[in-house]
Order: sequence, then C-alpha cells, then structure tokens
Amino acid sequence: MQKSKRFYFLKYIVLLLLVVVGLFLSVILEQKIVLGLNVSQCKKGNLRSCNNAIQIGLKRDKSNIDNTINIRSRVLDEKLKNNPQEILDNQLSSKKLNLESEKIEKKQTVEGDLVLAHFDEKIGEKSREEYHFIEKGKKKNWNVYFGKNDKKINAKRNIKLEALAYGNNLVLESSGQIEQAEDRKIGPNGVVNTLVIMFNFSNNTSQPFTTTTINQNIFGGGTSVTKYFEEVSYNKTSVAGDVKGWYTIPDTDASCDYLSWAYSADDEARADGINVDGYDNWVYVFPHAASCGWAGLAYLGSYGMWSNGYSDVELFTHEIGHNYGAEHAAYRDCGTKTIDVYTNCSTSEYGDVYDTMGSWNPYHFNIPHKLEVGWLPDLRIQAATSNGNYIIRQLENESSNYQAVKILKADTNEYYYFEYRKATGWDSSLSAGVTRGSIAHIYSQSGGNSYLLDMTPQDGWSDVALSDANSFTDTINNITVTQVSHDTETVTLNVQFGLTHTVTATAGANGNISPSGAVEVGHNQDIMFKITPDSGYKTDDVLVDGLSEGKIASYTFSSVVAAHTISASFVALSSPLDHFTTNISGTKTAGQAFNFTLSAYNASSSLISDYEGIVSFTSDDSLSTLPSDDGAGWTNGQKNFSLTLATMGDANFEARDLATNIFYGININVHHGSLY
Repeated sequence: MQKSKRFYFLKYIVLLLLVVVGLFLSVILEQKIVLGLNVSQCKKGNLRSCNNAIQIGLKRDKSNIDNTINIRSRVLDEKLKNNPQEILDNQLSSKKLNLESEKIEKKQTVEGDLVLAHFDEKIGEKSREEYHFIEKGKKKNWNVYFGKNDKKINAKRNIKLEALAYGNNLVLESSGQIEQAEDRKIGPNGVVNTLVIMFNFSNNTSQPFTTTTINQNIFGGGTSVTKYFEEVSYNKTSVAGDVKGWYTIPDTDASCDYLSWAYSADDEARADGINVDGYDNWVYVFPHAASCGWAGLAYLGSYGMWSNGYSDVELFTHEIGHNYGAEHAAYRDCGTKTIDVYTNCSTSEYGDVYDTMGSWNPYHFNIPHKLEVGWLPDLRIQAATSNGNYIIRQLENESSNYQAVKILKADTNEYYYFEYRKATGWDSSLSAGVTRGSIAHIYSQSGGNSYLLDMTPQDGWSDVALSDANSFTDTINNITVTQVSHDTETVTLNVQFGLTHTVTATAGANGNISPSGAVEVGHNQDIMFKITPDSGYKTDDVLVDGLSEGKIASYTFSSVVAAHTISASFVALSSPLDHFTTNISGTKTAGQAFNFTLSAYNASSSLISDYEGIVSFTSDDSLSTLPSDDGAGWTNGQKNFSLTLATMGDANFEARDLATNIFYGININVHHGSLY
C-alpha cells in the first residue's frame, strides 16, 4: 500500500514536469514562430515588424540579431527615400535596448549649416535636389530628410538641431521647424568676391583648363560671367575674385564625395598661402569625374558651386544663378493649345531656351527670375485686375516704368507674367519670333520654376511671342490678352476678363433648338446646339450665320471669337410615326459587330418615306457598342446601323424616337465566338 502511494506520487510529479516542460517548449516554439513571422514582414518593408523582431530576438534568440538589424537597415534606407515620417513613428532606442550599432537610429544634437544642394545632372535633361547639413568644425556632411516637408527652404546657417541620426542621415520632424533660422545666402546685390579653386585627383592629375581660360570666362571682359551678371542685374551685382590652382588633392575620383574634395582643395589652397575664408563664394573646378552624374552643382540660394569638367560661361551663369536663388526656366507644352488643364500638358525642366536658367544659352533671366533674386522690384510689375490696355517696356534695360504685367491664374493659384524682349546685349541673338511681341511665363508667388508658354503652339518653340492683333486666351479662367501694338521699346496689351460673345439661337414652329435665345459664350470657347423636331415633323433646314447647313441634328461653334446666329425650321411628315421594326434575327456572337436596318412606319404599316427623326439606342449590355444617329441618312423611311454586343446571354436592345418617345425593343441572344 505504501509503495502504491509512492508510485502514484512519483507518477504525478513526472506528469507535472512533462506538462511544465511542454508549456516551456510551446512558449519557445510560439516565440520562434512569432519571431519568424515578424522577420518575414520586416523583409517586406514593415518597419514595426522589424522592431518587434529585434526586441524578441534580444530577449529569446540573439543568434540572428545582426541579420535582423541588417534587414531593418535596408528597410530604413527605403523609408528615407519614400516615407521618412514612418521612421520617426517607429523609432528604436538603442540606449534602452542596450544595443550599440551604427545601423540603429539615435537622437543626436548637431550644429552647423543646412544647404539645399541642386544637382544639374546634365544641362537640358534633368536635375535633383538634396538637403545636406554641414556640421560645424567637423567637415561632416549629413543627408537630411523631413517627416513633413511643409515648405521648400533655402540654406540656413548657425542652427542647432536635435534630430534622429541614422548612419550618415538626419531625420527631422518638419522643414517648417527651421524656416525662421538665419539665411545662409550671397548677393544678389553688390560685388560677390569669389574664389575659384582648380583641383585634380591623386588618380587623375590632368589639367583640362588653363588659369587664363577660367579667369577670362569668369572675371574677364566681353562675354564673361561678371559682365553677364552686371547687365542682367541692371548693374546691381558683379563677380570679382581670383583663380587658384591647379592643386592635386589626396582624394581619388572613384566616388563623388564633392564636399570632401572641396575641403581637401581648401586645405591645399591654405597651404599655398591663400586666405580661403576671405571670400563670399567658392567655385570648384575639376577634371570630369564619371562618379558624379552631374555637370554642375550649386547650393540653392547660398554660396558653393562645383563644375564637373566644364569651363563654359553658360554653366557658370546657370549655377551661380542657383547660388543667387533662381530655379529653372522650364516650358509647359499643351499640344495645339497655349494653355489647358495641366493633365493635358507636359513640361520640360530646362525647356525655356531664352533664359540661362533653362537651356545652355546665356540669355537674360526672365521676369519671374529677376523678381525671384531681387533685381526687379515688385513696383515694376503691373497687376492686371480689370479690363483695359497695359503698356510694358522691354526687359533688358532697367526702367522707371512697368516692365511686366501679371494676371492671376485662379484655377492653379499662379500668375501669368507677360514681358517684352529685345535683341540687345546678351539677348542680341534672339530671333524675331521672340522679339515681335510679348511672351508669357507661368510662375507661383511661392517661388520655384517658371514655365514658358508658346503663343503659337502649332509650329514649335522658335516663335513663342504674340504678334500685333493676335490673342492669347485662357478659357478656363476666361482671360483674353490681345497684343494691340509694339515698337522698339514697348508693347501694348489689352486684357479682358469674362469676355463673351452672343450666339442667337432660334427655332421655327413645330420644333426646338437647345440652348435657345441669346446665348453668351466665353471667348475662344466651343458651344453645341441640338435641333429636335416635334412629333410628326422633321427638320427642314438649319441656317448658320445666314448660310444653309442642311437637315442636321446638331451644330458646334468652335473657338468662338465673334457673334453668330443659328436658326432651324421644320416641316410636317407625310404621315406621323406609329412604330419601328428591324430585321434583327437569330443568335449573335459576342464581340462581333452586325448590321441591321431600322424601318419607320405609320399607323397603316406603310413606310414613312420622308421620316428623318433622331433615334437614340440603349442596351442593358454595359459593354455593348451602340449605334448613333444624327437624323441624316434616312432613305424612304429606312436607315442602316451597326451594333456590337459583348456579354453572353440575353441582351435587351431598344431604339427610341426622341421627338415622340415611340420605341422598339427586342431581346437578342448572344453566345461566345469560336475559340479557334
């Protein structure tokens, strides 16, 4: 008996141990499953699952923790490009996790300057922009991303930030949080003292340009950069300075570390006795480096510019223009229209070939960009807010009179800027297609690219200006700008808001026209009129501006620019319509068109020889291709049509006379076609 009790007690203990072990193993198994699921979701880009996987791994299974961190690091790299806010919303604390890794983000305080680096990957093709933070005293260049990019901001200086640091990246909550910091800018007025440093690399010591060439192109007379900016700015700014080098820096050109190259070039220049810090702007020129996919680089609205193997005046005027704060001169192409809804238009970022901020041509800044950098005051721009004539003077020479007209483009909250160009100075090679009258750009008050419009969109971009007696019309905002006249110094524009023309539409007895009466049509807009006879009648004739258009069911006035008239008359049918018939029979094949004849009969079941009614067609097959009818083409009360039914089964089809509402209906069986 004693042995039996002991046996059961031991059995109980063993069972209890088995249960505990089983529970322990099931917990471990469950955690491994959960860990595996989170790792799987992490690989798909789910940052929260990445965090869960790391936290579970640290507690239960550290064997794969480094691999999970690497996977999460790749996810972070993608989020930086596509959704930095998600990184801010799913932060890991390396301190709390007692985990040291450069691939785990951490809070960090940095001091220095924020710049917006503008890369012209190849003038005339495309560009890109990146925010960088230059850390004070450390020659450290961080990439900067914003969770919420409220507003594009130019360079700021001497700022202190607390950001989320990851690798070589800083993630900030919002660009708005540093908008009020001190601007890091140069010019655009006064003499900008510029140091040009020419350098090459330890693996490429070529010297593609001479000091004389660079000095002449930037600081010389004639067609130099300084002479360009003196004229374009109305003598408000010029570029002066020195060209130094060549210096061979210890860096190679294997990777495009342009800022490190600049630091090394600065060090070489200092060793040569140059007071590098005693200048306002710094331009770096080096042999072409294939590792850099851009032609030129400039900090937007701030100092700092790089030329990747170019010595051309055009490149320097473009990039230094970015230093002054100007963005690109683009065009907006709306096909056969000068302007349309933007979904019907395309743009080219460097498309304005009549501006150095566009294509590779050192022409004047256009009016929006002269405003953008501050060379042209707002008081030289006349806002057109009422109907009337507006006179503007040519752009190339500063004037005490108006030099542009701006008109609100309300649908996009932008402005049209109309300017007048003259073939003089840096603009001397402009063609007559540009100088014969006013040209227009679209530009936002908040800045950004300007967009050239083509006033004659039928024949390319060589003649973009208005000519006398010709008009530009924005039918969306109902704005019409007509060039009244021009001379060597001025152009006169007439601006009309809400300009309309009257189309008088009348119908005789026994029918109607829609719309009818005195119909107001916006300038250059289209309008269609429908003509419908009463029951028992047909259209006899339609007169447009007194000329016969025949027995038509509708008429469209296109691009209305003057008053018009349209009138319709009607006559009785030989006998009224009673019913229709068709010759549709048999089963039809889905997707295959078939022809049929619709016949119009009177109450005596005789064809109505002069029937010319308008018939509408409907079907419950939503994929069908239905015939259309304009009232023309009836012969002896009959007309041929084509119908395509697309859905297998029974389809209802109906033909209805619009004037009498008399209809004919039929059910048609539809089967699939042959598979071979």
